[in-house]
Amino acid sequence: MDDAPTELGRRDRKKIETRLALVHAALDLFEVKGVAETTVAEISDRVDVSPRTFHRYFAAKEDVLFADAGERLERFQSVLAARPVDEPLLDSLAAAAATMADSFLVDPELERRRLRLIRANSAVRALNLQQTDEWSRAIAVQAAGRLGQDPRDALPILLGTCTIAALRTAIDRWLESPAADYRAELARCFDLLADLRAATVQPSTQPPATSPPAGPSRLPRNRS
Repeated sequence: MDDAPTELGRRDRKKIETRLALVHAALDLFEVKGVAETTVAEISDRVDVSPRTFHRYFAAKEDVLFADAGERLERFQSVLAARPVDEPLLDSLAAAAATMADSFLVDPELERRRLRLIRANSAVRALNLQQTDEWSRAIAVQAAGRLGQDPRDALPILLGTCTIAALRTAIDRWLESPAADYRAELARCFDLLADLRAATVQPSTQPPATSPPAGPSRLPRNRS
């Protein structure tokens, strides 16, 4: 009886280790051969498991690139639901999005590899867009609940779309510059959303006003 929790813990750890090993093996092969050319059998062989075992963890090889997506969305929703109801909703969305940055930065190199592979393959990129659309709808549903609106109303839909845009923009900048601080980039994106009108007002480029040029001088008339 006393050993049961320990044994369960060992099983869980083994599952986590196998799943992570499959992710690393798949990324290695995808980078060398390409996603389309890599087979489930090749991925499984690298981890010394059967294809049947692979499919216990992932329905298809492409799903390896989205291994933690479900857990991340659940975490996002949980954090958003726990935020104070009197907090500005955009601030609550920013706090929930920050948990995404935290999950990315657990293993930043793995995340960069995964994201680059997604963006390099048109079919996988289409799957990623489909997934982010689902995220946007899920966020809109929660936002509507906070606002007392219908999820089909414009404001919840816009908030869901803007949250995804902030996440995507921060990720793009993080990928482009290894020195970039992903948390800071994400916070800046939400700061810009908070006052987008002000952020888009450009300083005047017109030259300073000057006095109009004087007309031609006139000599006084000779009255003599």
